[in-house]
Amino acid sequence: MSDIKVNLRDNLIQLLDDLVINTGVNIANLITEDGLVIAINSEQDDQDEELNSSFAAISASILSIAERGIEIINANKILEQIKIDAGLNTNVEADFTILISRVFSNVLLQVTFPKRINIGLIHFETNKIIKQIKNIIQKDTSREIFTEVGSLL
Repeated sequence: MSDIKVNLRDNLIQLLDDLVINTGVNIANLITEDGLVIAINSEQDDQDEELNSSFAAISASILSIAERGIEIINANKILEQIKIDAGLNTNVEADFTILISRVFSNVLLQVTFPKRINIGLIHFETNKIIKQIKNIIQKDTSREIFTEVGSLL
């Protein structure tokens, strides 16, 4: 693995780690529209790789289904973000939200966080990190990090 690839991946992971630290997000991943993991926050990276891959694939499937619905309503629109709330309010600590936001046409930022966290803060911080991710990826002329997941831009 080249130094450029490691450095780019490290920079992306650092941004995801910062998002987790600054907001209380549990999981922050950068995935492809096809459900392949590009980068994941450090704490989650230590978890089961199969679980991380499965979660990314499920998120990509949800996005695909939602995009089909958008196309039916208006073919000229693209889906920018999906918010999924999970829980029955019987155990508020266990209730969570998944937010899937488009970074590029086929790159997604997926975050999972407790429902008790202020959604305005999450939107603010995810919009900020999306700009930073775009900047990092656009500055990387090698694109080596993406050879394993295909063309992303």
